This record gives sequence, C-alpha cells and structure tokens, in this order.
Amino acid sequence: MSDNVGLNTPRGSGTSGYVQRNLAQIKPRDYGAPYPKDLDSLRHKQRQPDKGILEHDRKREVEVKVFDLRDKLEEEEVDEDEIDRRCDELRQKLLAEMNSGRRGGQRKTFKQHQVHEMADAKIKESERLRKALKISADYEEGGHWKRQEERLRNALEKEEEKDEGDDRKTRVQLVVRSAIDIASAELGTLLLRLQKTVLHTDSDRERRLRSSEFERARVASNLEYARSSLTKLEHDALGIKAPGRRAEVQSDLNRKRELLELLLDRLEDLRQVAIEEDEDDESTDGEDILSEIIPTPSDSMVDSISTGQPTESSGQDDDAESEPPKATTIPVTTATVPAPASTTPPDTSTTSQEHKQQPTQTTQNLRSRGAPSSPSPSAHSTARAALFANRSKPSTPQTSTATAEALLDHQRAEQEALSESILQMASALKSSSQRFSTTLEADKDVVARAGEGMDKTEQSMEAAKGRMGMLKRMTEGKGYFGRLLLYAYIALLAVACILVVFVLPKLRF
Repeated sequence: MSDNVGLNTPRGSGTSGYVQRNLAQIKPRDYGAPYPKDLDSLRHKQRQPDKGILEHDRKREVEVKVFDLRDKLEEEEVDEDEIDRRCDELRQKLLAEMNSGRRGGQRKTFKQHQVHEMADAKIKESERLRKALKISADYEEGGHWKRQEERLRNALEKEEEKDEGDDRKTRVQLVVRSAIDIASAELGTLLLRLQKTVLHTDSDRERRLRSSEFERARVASNLEYARSSLTKLEHDALGIKAPGRRAEVQSDLNRKRELLELLLDRLEDLRQVAIEEDEDDESTDGEDILSEIIPTPSDSMVDSISTGQPTESSGQDDDAESEPPKATTIPVTTATVPAPASTTPPDTSTTSQEHKQQPTQTTQNLRSRGAPSSPSPSAHSTARAALFANRSKPSTPQTSTATAEALLDHQRAEQEALSESILQMASALKSSSQRFSTTLEADKDVVARAGEGMDKTEQSMEAAKGRMGMLKRMTEGKGYFGRLLLYAYIALLAVACILVVFVLPKLRF
C-alpha cells in the first residue's frame, strides 16, 4: 500500500486487498490565504440584498394574485373582456401599493430560502431601531476606542520628540542631503531629455524646431526651468558642511551647468537659422515680384543672342564691363548653423579667443577649366548687383560646437543603424541559405526513395507484361487450325463423358 493506493492483487502483499480510506488525513485549507491585515475588513458587514431579486419576487406575488382572480372569475363564467379589465385593475392597484411601500396585515414570515427578503427586512429593522434610539447615520463603531488610541499615540510622539532632541539636526541634514540628491537626479533626467530633444535629435524634430516658434518656446521654457532649478541647487549646495560631499555636489552641478549652456547655444542657433530662413523667403518673394515687372538681364541676353541685336540691358552690361573683375566666391553649404549676433561690442581679448576657436570654413572659387577666367562678370550678376546693391549682405557662416556635435551624433546614429540593419540582413541571408541546404538534403532522400519506388513499379509492370504475353500466346498463339483442334478435343471429351455416364453402366461383364 502506498499513497492510499492498493495493489492490483492481494497475493504477496500481506494484505487482504481491501483499500480503506485514511480518515486521519486532513487536507490543508489554504484558500483563505493571504489573510487580510486590515482590521476594518475583518469587521462584520451586514449582507446587502439583491434589488433585482426583491423586485422580481414582489412582481411575482402580484402576478400570483392576478392569476388567482382570473381563475376565480373563469369559474364564475364571467366575460373574457370583463376578466381582463378586472385583472388589469387589480394589477395596477397592487403595483401602486408596492411602489408606495405600504404593507398591510401582520408581519410577514419568510421561508428559509428567502435570504434576500430576510436581509432586506433586517436592514429595515435596524434602520427603525437607529431612528428610535436617535443614533446618527454616520456613526462609526468603536469611535470611543479610536479617540483613546489617538491620545495614546500623541503622548508617545511627544516622548519621542523629547528623546530625539539631540539627533534632530542630524536628521535635518540627512533630509536636506536627500532633497538635494532627488532634485539633482530630476534635473539630470530633464537635461538628458532636453539633450535628446535638441542636440541628438532626428531630422523631423530638427525641422519642427526650425519652422515652429511654438516648439522653440516650449524648449526655451524647459531650459529656463532647468536653469532656475540649477541655481537653487547651487545655492543649497553651499549649505553642505562636509567638504568632500560639497565638492562632489558642486562638480556635478558644474557639469550640468555646462550641458545647460550647450543646450542654450544650440537653441539660439536654431532661432537664428529660422530668422535667416524667413529673410530668405521674403527676399525670394521680392525677387519673384520684380521678375514679373522688370525683365531679367538673362532673358534680355537670351533675346539679344537669338535675334542678333543688342538691347538696353546689354548696353548697360557693356558699360558695367569697365569695372574691375571680382572673384565669385560661393560658400559650401556645410552642416553648420550661423551663431547669434551679439548685441554688445566684444572686447579685444574675446575677439582674439573667438579667432583662435573659429573652425576652418570650406569655400570654393569658381574658375574655368582649361582657359583663363573672363575679366568681365556676366550680365546676370552685374544686373543683380545693380538691383540689390542696397541689400544687407548675409553674415559670415560660423559654426557652433553644439550644432556640430549634434549633427555628428545624428550621423553616427544613422551609420550605426545602417550597419546593424546590414548585419541583420546578412545573418538572415545566412540562416535562409542554411535552411535551403537542409531542405535540399531532406528532399534528396525523398527523391531517392521515389526513384526506388518507380524502379520497383517498372519491374512489376515488366513482369505483368510478360505474364499477359504468355496468356495471349496460350490463347491465340496456335492460329486457326489450333483453335479447330481445340474444339475437336472438347467434342471428344464430351463424347467420352457421355459414354462413361450412360453406356458403361449398362455393360455386363
């Protein structure tokens, strides 16, 4: 016997084979765990009845009374219309009494299965008792003991305050230190998010920052909040008395200050780029308006070349050819953003530092290949210079360290994404080739077995063909005379059978 399971046969087991249940075994009852620790949940709560069931029972009582009335009237042989009218009147009366809440007669006795009705009656009885004893509706059971517990708790708190008077300053310092750590962590999270938004951003986000003033204002408000938080943390860090801790906090705040200044520079660069793009759009619109009114020198030159006659614009160009030639310099569009122009004149020391830190600008000079450059500018450039002579020249493109770092990080991220995608494609191609080779190996065995089956089928077909040929030769291989001989054999056999059956029994030897 093992685990309350008997053997299949009592032979050799030392028992009678009768399996008896272990009455001493108690099953663990763990369906109540985890047990609630809240005392309020352990208090007795009055069972609430189901309103739907109560309503159903009331309506059922009404319908039973209506059915009894109908049965009585049918026995009295009353007209059907009169029965319906009186039943409807009784139903309306009973429903009105049920809705008004009036109950007549003696106290109703409930059956054992009417648990919802009993619960409803118990609630109404408790409500009547509360009103009779003038107990408030918001009375809480055990409120007196709670007041005593609160007084005891207040006394214990006062004793703890007296005992911990010496350690209060230490706790305050710990609280201040934890507050500084929490605020510093929150500020670091905010700066990292702003760095991802402004510096290490994607192309769509950067385009929105350049075109939308609302996006720039939102980022500027976040940066202003970060600056105020950083200033407050720097002021609180001065109150730390431990020198090592104060130096650590101040170094962390200095790094955050550098990152904040970098983000502000980047935002100012984006704002300046947006302003210059707006100015370029306005100038382009002005050029389009002038092109509709005044013919451009290039069109006049094309007309003069095609017709072979000079025009006024060509004559003006000839007069302008006497001016000394100027080298046409076109700045290469690099991934730089012009820095914001300062409103105050810089000092000599600042100017020298800026000249030292200014990165190399790449420009290219347009020159003809294989021939000396023409000493006179083209008619289009001369007329453009005459039309827009009073226009302010764009500022010299300058690079910003924040912008360069942001673009480099963006390009580096794109390069990593491309390399990762290439690696994934290569691994997928390798795995697909391996699966294809495995499939070919499996199909090779299937094809070999199919070939063997076809060979066996061919051999069996050859054998069947040989047997069919032999049968054909046996039936039709001897020709016409062989068939006549076969018929003769059959006739002789028939005659022999007749003789044996009919003649031989009559012979007497």
